[in-house]
Amino acid sequence: MDYTNGTDDSTITGKRTADDAELTSDQIPKRALTDYAQMSAGLAKLKSDPDNSIWQDLSLDSINMKRLYQYIKQSGALDIQDKNGYGILYLAAKNKSIEALRILVLQPSIEVNVINGPHNETPLHAAAQSDNSDAVELLIDNEALVDIPDELGHTPLYDATFAKSIESMKLLLNAGARCDTVDSQGNSLLHIAVSQDFSDGIDLLVKHGCDVNITNASGISPLANSIQLNFPKVMKKLLLVGADPNSRAKYNRSMLHHAVTWNRLDAVIALLEAGCDLNVVNIMDETPLLVAVQQRKIDIVQRLIEAGADPHIGAGGVWQSTNLPLLYSANHGYAEMCAILVTDKTSDFLIKFAAELGQRSASSPYTTHVLVNKLKARKGAESIKEEEDGHSANGEKDDTNAIDGESNKPSDLDFDALINAAEDVASENIKTGSQKSMPQDIQSISTETDALQQGTFDMIDGDFPNVF
Repeated sequence: MDYTNGTDDSTITGKRTADDAELTSDQIPKRALTDYAQMSAGLAKLKSDPDNSIWQDLSLDSINMKRLYQYIKQSGALDIQDKNGYGILYLAAKNKSIEALRILVLQPSIEVNVINGPHNETPLHAAAQSDNSDAVELLIDNEALVDIPDELGHTPLYDATFAKSIESMKLLLNAGARCDTVDSQGNSLLHIAVSQDFSDGIDLLVKHGCDVNITNASGISPLANSIQLNFPKVMKKLLLVGADPNSRAKYNRSMLHHAVTWNRLDAVIALLEAGCDLNVVNIMDETPLLVAVQQRKIDIVQRLIEAGADPHIGAGGVWQSTNLPLLYSANHGYAEMCAILVTDKTSDFLIKFAAELGQRSASSPYTTHVLVNKLKARKGAESIKEEEDGHSANGEKDDTNAIDGESNKPSDLDFDALINAAEDVASENIKTGSQKSMPQDIQSISTETDALQQGTFDMIDGDFPNVF
């Protein structure tokens, strides 16, 4: 995430923004905190005095304590600001000078709750940003308001979280700082903790009531953020404290879709262990398995299949005879994936169709060979089963492709012709490294069941070929 502000003044510290989030307008979280204009209306204002000599010895980067002592002793004005809008107390906090802060808070004319700089921050913001818990405690003890937001909606607790200052966070929370606020982009405190890979901060915030499943203005939850930022420790922590592994992001993407898209195998494994839905579909009716196939992530494909992902899940999350991941892999020459994606429920006809796609693909000379070997292995297994059951080679047998209790006529697919043709061309391809047309085109090998199977072949949104 980009946390810069883009100001022209190089001396001004950039503020955080969140530009990697994703949701629809009706899902944008509402600000739990009163906006800056309302909160700052009653606060004291600093007087502009950019030419005061004190600024030569006091800036965002340095503080001259001897000069500050002299200035206070000479009753110099303490309610002034430099050319960038910063006051003396803010600059003391920014420089982590607890000595200067202790002297300043004792002065009758000092204002603790006053707006500073182009980002409209208080001295408490500066102390929290600087990971200076002593300064935070001192300012709170001197009646600093803990929930004043800056121009981006960040309270001092946001700044302490961003600085990974656990002690400052504890002080602010114990002083009553709110946990249910979101900033101008809908980011919660947990979003900030995740962005900093701050596991201890997550524990503390959840303990104080932060919603672990809140989404920001773009539909990104802390869990989704941890996945895309590749912070596995934080991701596992969020799952442990109650993050929903089946929550959705924009376009109805599940967390598993999110992990696959960002190529996070650790996240895929953690989500599977947390019991996420393997076969959920997004707005495009794509399962996480199909997305992994499309992005050629074979390690994730292997893991999903081993966990029980069904390549036959299609539109609407409903089982169908089409094995779209297999067809996509065959069409693109992903031979290794084809070997993984053929299941017991994948029909002979569909394997043959995938082999035809592989034959036409110039991407890999081995795709068709892999698929035909799958058919060959299936034929061998069926022959063994027939022998064990005492059936003759031409006898009736149970349809291994029957679905939901239905029986189909046994396929008379010409295995021998198909296998022989594939083996011939595979042998030639291994020599030449190319995928030539088979001597006997697979497409010409017909079966009596082809017409029936093709008639019941599930299409996707009426535009099946375009999927490839």
